[in-house]
Amino acid sequence: MSPLSYAAREGHLHIVRRLLERGADPNMPEDAAPDGRALYEACCRNHLEIAELLLKHGANPNAGMDSCECCLRIGAVYHGDSAKPLQRLLRRHGAITPSYARGRKG
Repeated sequence: MSPLSYAAREGHLHIVRRLLERGADPNMPEDAAPDGRALYEACCRNHLEIAELLLKHGANPNAGMDSCECCLRIGAVYHGDSAKPLQRLLRRHGAITPSYARGRKG
């Protein structure tokens, strides 16, 4: 796991900010996450401020769309209604659900 993903997972906003300021790529490929996992980690733990910062630095809101564990869905699964602000943030940045993506492909 990259330092950025680890900081995002643990909720260390100041470290995430510093890493991004120093050029960390929020979409850097990692094991099991070819489009990056920092945003996924933030969404798994409902870290809204970190997710917003990652998105402002170009994190792909649809990373991992080929799996069932996209960022938009993962927040709802783990956090229910408390993830609504996170879901709105992701949608504002262009997130779509896997089922919607499948419908658009064919």
